[in-house]
Amino acid sequence: MGNKYLLKIFIDYESEFSFEFLSGIEEEGIRYEIKNLESFYLYELSNLPFQLGVVIKNNKVLVKSFDKNIEKLFYIRNYENFRLSKFSRDIGRFIKKLPLKGEWND
Repeated sequence: MGNKYLLKIFIDYESEFSFEFLSGIEEEGIRYEIKNLESFYLYELSNLPFQLGVVIKNNKVLVKSFDKNIEKLFYIRNYENFRLSKFSRDIGRFIKKLPLKGEWND
């Protein structure tokens, strides 16, 4: 698969959503790497074709680009019924500038 995008996802591994997110990544044309949240500021991302970090912690999802000056913070509207696997697909939609399908407060 010719990957157009490389997406690094930084997760709080203590979150109950971490494993659900790992199993929910399905966006075509995007390669994912899962990193621990503690390593968020340790990575040199300057050589990546699309330098995006997604930080997931508690009821917040932060999408941050290091080369396109994009920073968007989403708040999970319905935290009790939230399914992180749905947002894994929305991340790909966000990168491609398509409308998100999930329910988010921004």
